[in-house]
Amino acid sequence: MTEAKVLPRRTRLHVLRVASTGAFATLWLLVLGWIWAALGLPGADAFIGLFTTQLTDQSMGSVAALGIGSLCAFIVGGIFGVLIAHCYNLAGRVLGE
Repeated sequence: MTEAKVLPRRTRLHVLRVASTGAFATLWLLVLGWIWAALGLPGADAFIGLFTTQLTDQSMGSVAALGIGSLCAFIVGGIFGVLIAHCYNLAGRVLGE
């Protein structure tokens, strides 16, 4: 009796799933950083500064920083998720996997 040969299944990432994962993960990182900054602890200002504009050290823990930063982090995380999924799927096609 011969065994059936099992071919590896091609894996592709679902672009929408990776985009939403990137968006929500980046949003949660920003919220955690904002809480850190609101408590007055050092080190969160660099990450929050990626998604907000012209904020001083005193306003990093403000509600405005949370609102603007949350929206921008969600959008940027989604965009990077789309790029990662497309690059992964393209690499699979190019490499023949």
